[in-house]
Amino acid sequence: MNKRDLMGLLQLAAVVSCAAACEGPRMVPPADVAEGARVLETKDRSSASGMLVDESFTLDKYAVTEVDRDATSKSSFSIGGYGKSSTTTGYTYQFAAGSDKYKGGCGSVSKKQGFSLGGGGSVDWGNTEVTCECGKGSKLKLVGKGDSVTGSVNLDDDEYELTPVSETDKSSFASSPAGFRVDADGKAQGAVETLHPGRVWLNKGVEGPKADKLSCLFVGLMLYVPPRED
Repeated sequence: MNKRDLMGLLQLAAVVSCAAACEGPRMVPPADVAEGARVLETKDRSSASGMLVDESFTLDKYAVTEVDRDATSKSSFSIGGYGKSSTTTGYTYQFAAGSDKYKGGCGSVSKKQGFSLGGGGSVDWGNTEVTCECGKGSKLKLVGKGDSVTGSVNLDDDEYELTPVSETDKSSFASSPAGFRVDADGKAQGAVETLHPGRVWLNKGVEGPKADKLSCLFVGLMLYVPPRED
């Protein structure tokens, strides 16, 4: 082997090594969520976000398009009772489940400026309220108070508990949460990873329109980016 070939192999090894070591942290789902769950992986999702970025991507069979982070500039914007003047962060998106299409959107109000971590990190939810809606009768709400985050999900007439998940595959990752799980009567219904690029877990019995609407609400959390401090 000549010197040029050796250098080429060393460079390739460095790239492969970095691809594994330089990846951001990923959420580790709780055992009762992971057991028997369908895992929906994201594809073609940009690591950038903003008004000038095409943030369309796919989540398994679902298509997420028309992400509009300038939604609060429109007088018609209203999510979860948050209007244009009272919203700190607001955005809308289209969620397609085959021929069924849903209009999704989230709004938040914050008493404390949050921040996002680069390289696939998580976000500081701080003292923030986030509400997402996706079609009629589907609503998700999170309330952050310091290190505590509580939430709920409503799908038509059913209500579920939404709680944070902190465990990741990187011991150096300390920020919380890495995602959220949904439970009903003490049984896991699913979970969402809010770390980029994001994933969704749907447990047994979460099928059809229920799976569509829950996944749509989960996408709202995947897209959430707190306002940055100036």
